[in-house]
Amino acid sequence: MAFSSLYNNFIVLPEFDPIALVPTMSYLLSLFATVFLCLLAAHVYAQPIRYLQTDTALHIFYQDTLKPAISFPLGETFLTIGSGKEKVDFKMGSFKFKDKKYRPSFEIVDLPQICYKGEVLSLNNCYTDNGIICGSSWSMAIYPGQDGSLKVRIFTNQIKNPRITLTFLSNPQERLLGLGEQFSFVDLKGHKVPIWVEEQGLGRGDKGISFFTGLAGVKGNHYTTYAPIPWLMTTGGRGIFSQNTQYQEFDLREDDRITLQVWSDTLSLLLWQAPQPLDLLERFTALTGRMPTLPDWAYGTILGIQGGDEKVMQATRDALKASNPVTAVWIQDWVGRRPTKYGDRLWWHWVPDTKAYGDMREFTGDLASMNIRTLGYINTFMVPGTAMTDTAIAKGYLVKNQAGQPYLMPAGGFDAYLVDLSNPSAFEWLKDIIKTNLIGNGFSGWMADFSEWLPWDAVLHSGEVAPAYHNRYPVEWARLNREAIQEAGKAGEVVFFTRAGYSGSAKYSTLFWAGDQLHSYGKHDGMRSAITALLSSGLSGISLNHADAGGYTTVVTPFYKSRRDWDLFCRWNEWAVFTPVFRTHEGLRPKENVQFYTDTATQLMFAQYGRMHQALKPYLQHLGKEASERGYPVVRHPYLHYPTDPNIWDAPYQFMLGADIMVAPVTEKRTFMLKVYLPAGEWQHLFFKTKYPGGQWHTIPVPYGQPAAFVRVGSEWAERLVF
Repeated sequence: MAFSSLYNNFIVLPEFDPIALVPTMSYLLSLFATVFLCLLAAHVYAQPIRYLQTDTALHIFYQDTLKPAISFPLGETFLTIGSGKEKVDFKMGSFKFKDKKYRPSFEIVDLPQICYKGEVLSLNNCYTDNGIICGSSWSMAIYPGQDGSLKVRIFTNQIKNPRITLTFLSNPQERLLGLGEQFSFVDLKGHKVPIWVEEQGLGRGDKGISFFTGLAGVKGNHYTTYAPIPWLMTTGGRGIFSQNTQYQEFDLREDDRITLQVWSDTLSLLLWQAPQPLDLLERFTALTGRMPTLPDWAYGTILGIQGGDEKVMQATRDALKASNPVTAVWIQDWVGRRPTKYGDRLWWHWVPDTKAYGDMREFTGDLASMNIRTLGYINTFMVPGTAMTDTAIAKGYLVKNQAGQPYLMPAGGFDAYLVDLSNPSAFEWLKDIIKTNLIGNGFSGWMADFSEWLPWDAVLHSGEVAPAYHNRYPVEWARLNREAIQEAGKAGEVVFFTRAGYSGSAKYSTLFWAGDQLHSYGKHDGMRSAITALLSSGLSGISLNHADAGGYTTVVTPFYKSRRDWDLFCRWNEWAVFTPVFRTHEGLRPKENVQFYTDTATQLMFAQYGRMHQALKPYLQHLGKEASERGYPVVRHPYLHYPTDPNIWDAPYQFMLGADIMVAPVTEKRTFMLKVYLPAGEWQHLFFKTKYPGGQWHTIPVPYGQPAAFVRVGSEWAERLVF
């Protein structure tokens, strides 16, 4: 019988010889069997959810689709419910998990009882309409979810420290994308990915440094990330979203299986099906939230400068003199700086440094008179010995340890406490600090840093357990910042950018940035990893994202050096131009790195990059509107527009700016010729104006200042973008 694999294909009629005048008996039997199975798939013709059981799988269909929304293997374990005892090590925002003494309590191999109750399809036990189980120690219910989704909910009780593990089928040919901001891989097929907000780590496997940072316990690995999101998009037209906030793992190492384990008594999945990947993103972001449009000033050059009012003013004037369209200055050291063994760091005391900047309100006003905005910095920590921290301790605003005392933790050269955002009074208190000391002093934005560090064993004011609240902490931090802006009457005018996030962060964050990369071309913790981060986060609902132009982490030791030289400075800026926001960073050790103000030649080259970004402003504003209204990322993986072109996967660092511009960054040191793939259509080089046919590879010259960037011929932007 030519009843094609239901998972991989639409149901089709069996083939027959068209020359034959009379169908054979075998064909008639095959046809009868196919029709029978199609009717069986409908099962209960009035139901929006239908199932089809074969010898090897249970296929679940939703609405009128002919492809299953989800399929469970039969004859092997597809659902396991067990208990474990975890060991979690924590150091400076990095976590290591080990599940000790894991024991399965139930292993479901064969199909249990199936029944309908209303629109709910239940395995093993029937659900009532409000989700209450009709008895027994576990149950699975499948029913219509939100925004056209199909919901799968598994629940267990009477098990201590429960783990739920669900396995469902995957097409061996489909790629698996998403899972938040991933720095090493876009296609996650063949990988096991944890979903836990934490520091990305230092090195993450790149040669030269990772051995030593591993000894220090801060290396991270290929999957550690500030912003994991349990959303998986498949090239087979499915979107899979886990609504859990607890620790979970997506095991994608088998070609034909996806296994999800959640450390919880409940596993909740939402499933979407759509023919186009952008449609899946639109549905997902309609549920989890979309980012707002950026204000007009955010599209100019944002200078990252430190060192006090005189240095900042002089650097700004020099940049303007070089014809750089500067619209904002980011002074992360507005609170003052402290030297540490890790480099030059900030005082985490959220008041202006009057020694370096004098009257802060006057300073921001002087910049405003030049039509330049001022941006600052804040995070969720408090350092001992300040009046602000004393208030937080006295009022119980800090996260506590198991002994009931404020949780003091090493933070890289000094110690710090973490504000308890589960405490409504602490939440409002920190919000007032932002409104008074940042917005009140004339700041138009800030970096809203950290929020990954909530310890596993922390004690919260709300009574919630830290393992379930940890991934929500950065969402609450973004909500706090957004509410501060709204309550100050500055919505649409003030921008904050976060690096940590989870499901729902896009509802509150006004902008993301990709965190702290090394000054290198590294795949796992260098420039290439920042490009991967923007691609993967865009596939996960984070529509507005950018990176520190030039990187952040400076390492100068006898065994390893990571400093920004002129080559890296130029190449990083060349592709950063084609992102929503163009912002520099001096780095962890500013004196060790090439800066935009290092010399006249560098200043002029950097001004050229600023003008390139400024030329993109109308297009970026158009894409920002799309992001706000439909959830489309500004920086896009080519898959979103060319889902059937296999060649796009052989150019891992190429990206699209919207639907009409293709960018191929230089990702190797001292490279001046680049192999570029252009998909179907005709493409024109933005700088050389040469036209190239699509569907081919081309070798393109890439001198400094003229990156390999192409506009799609025939698009409305082909004539409007002038460089």
